[in-house]
Amino acid sequence: MRGDRTAAKRPTRAEQEKALRAGHTATPRERLRATVRTTVAAATGTEEFFAILRSAGVLVDIQRFPSGDIRGYKVALPGDTNAKGEPVWFSGSTLGPDLSYPKISERLAPTEAAPGGRHSGRRRTAWQQVTDAADRIPDVLDQADDAVGQAHITVLAETLDALPLIAPASYRPQLAQAAAAFERASRSRIRARHQQAQATRRAIKAIVREPAPKDGALLAILLDALLFAVVAAQRWHHTRHHDQQAEAARQAAEHLHAAYQAAALQPLTVIHQRGLHLTVTVQQRQAALVRQALPDLAEQILTEPGWPALAATLTDAQKAGHDPAVLLAEATRRRELGSATSISDVLTWRLHRLVGVAGERPAHPDSASTTRLGSSAAVLGPSRQQPPRRSSR
Repeated sequence: MRGDRTAAKRPTRAEQEKALRAGHTATPRERLRATVRTTVAAATGTEEFFAILRSAGVLVDIQRFPSGDIRGYKVALPGDTNAKGEPVWFSGSTLGPDLSYPKISERLAPTEAAPGGRHSGRRRTAWQQVTDAADRIPDVLDQADDAVGQAHITVLAETLDALPLIAPASYRPQLAQAAAAFERASRSRIRARHQQAQATRRAIKAIVREPAPKDGALLAILLDALLFAVVAAQRWHHTRHHDQQAEAARQAAEHLHAAYQAAALQPLTVIHQRGLHLTVTVQQRQAALVRQALPDLAEQILTEPGWPALAATLTDAQKAGHDPAVLLAEATRRRELGSATSISDVLTWRLHRLVGVAGERPAHPDSASTTRLGSSAAVLGPSRQQPPRRSSR
């Protein structure tokens, strides 16, 4: 498969054998790469970047110019030593082309907050802001120039890197695999114009500090938006003949889809039950609405198992003062539906994203399901295993 020399350096055979002898499935290079990438996603500046690495148990050596300015850095795992008993250091650039200190400092450079988007009339939580941003990525990739498109793909990768910090523990393996796969899709020869994606980057960093919403639908909605964005990134790379990146995005989408299905099960069941309890008159009114708005898809939608959930969502949208016909038109405009496994499920989450039906208020912290930044060593720590590169599907 054709490459463009932007891939991270693979571990050597000696590194792999050493890791196996130590009882690890991933080499120190791979484990450090995953930890550094996740730290970049969480940190708000270079000082915090180094502080989080140290708090996670990583050895950090900062190199400076005679002026005192930072020139670079290198990291090592405790206990990973050479024949002389010295730590085996890896500079950021040897972990990944985008993990050198100049590249990281560019992405972590402070910027002024941008004005709110289409939901600026009410306060949006960080979770909702990230979902809104992910929702816009396909349009950005279709319409913007390549430098802006690459910037949004980079920040999409940072979003995936941050997810294991905030998601419930049961979803973390698949999310970590998605992030690891998409790592290769995050870079190309196209130089990113990072300032164009800084608003999304700020929301990502806020999401690891904000209490998780009690409504589990928000996680499913976010994963659905991210899945669509990853598929759009795959298409973007494919049209530019970035073969390795397109394949990496495809693999990431498979892992993300598995996580989405698990996360969506419970909230969809709740919405489905509400749909089953709608009166016959309301159900008929929503069915007529779908037939009018989506005549070519209506019969399929109305026979799908997910139809009651969509009917409930349309009812909620009406009660919130929205025009369901307009929302359905917008939902179908923004996403191709022919390849969807369940059109009704896709539309249910799409409508939730458009009107914010679910999860308007963040809940109190839930220690059973959320990893706060202060305890991020549980996810960032040196013992974190790098997931397999290939999809299990």
